[in-house]
Amino acid sequence: MSAWILVLPLLAAALHTTWNALLKTAADRMVTLGSIAFVNVVVGLVLLMLFDPPDRASWGLIALSMVVKYAYYVLIYFAYRVGDLSLVYPLARGSAPLLVALGAAVFAGEYLAAPAQAGVVIACLGISSLAVGNLGKLRGSPLPIVLALATGLIIAIYTICDGLGVRASGSAFGFLGWIYVLELPIVLAVLWLRRGDAAVAIGSHWRYGLLAGLCSVTGYSLVVYASLYAPLSIVSALRETSVIMAAVIGTVLLGERPWQDRVAASSLVAGGVALMTVYR
Repeated sequence: MSAWILVLPLLAAALHTTWNALLKTAADRMVTLGSIAFVNVVVGLVLLMLFDPPDRASWGLIALSMVVKYAYYVLIYFAYRVGDLSLVYPLARGSAPLLVALGAAVFAGEYLAAPAQAGVVIACLGISSLAVGNLGKLRGSPLPIVLALATGLIIAIYTICDGLGVRASGSAFGFLGWIYVLELPIVLAVLWLRRGDAAVAIGSHWRYGLLAGLCSVTGYSLVVYASLYAPLSIVSALRETSVIMAAVIGTVLLGERPWQDRVAASSLVAGGVALMTVYR
């Protein structure tokens, strides 16, 4: 495995941070989400026209991946309704790579060297630790934690499906085309939910949606492509460093406090990434 492959999920993490920041600051998040899905669909159609379709061996994984992704949208919606973003997001994203490592071992026979396994665990602990300071907001209910961990499981399932699917597809870009085109129901759902003012809302926010969509589709394409050549658990862990990037941006550029926990979390993740890259 060439070292440059590991740069791809790190670039994807930066793009993931960017489109999430755009979504967070958007005046109309539902329309922005719909716009992101629309960009994915358009890119998917272009890819299907330019590249060969994926082999039949990957069709079942494409179908399973999309069903799970639809479930992800529903689950994350309810998770954010009952729990704060600062609690749910790090737990969901921090738990996913560990579950991916387990799933990759079971379904793909991928076993990392012991130091690399330790690196994945350390990185996940660093990401998840950002939620520790927000445990006091649970108000005695464990439901936000349950939903966050369930979301991490969903993320792990579609990550494994897409990683194994693209390997079986024989046409990476054809595979990407289908998983993007199948986001059409999300676009239709947003149009139906906003049927009264969709045209006005889209006209006012399409620039945000376009930029966020381009970051999203480029970032996830890098992740899936990296999965062709690198272990799924390492790709997943490197991608989820987006949580740390967002925390650092919040501290340095937005002056968010406290900063000590973010520095500690970033140090853990940096150490984990170093172990993964050196002992891959």
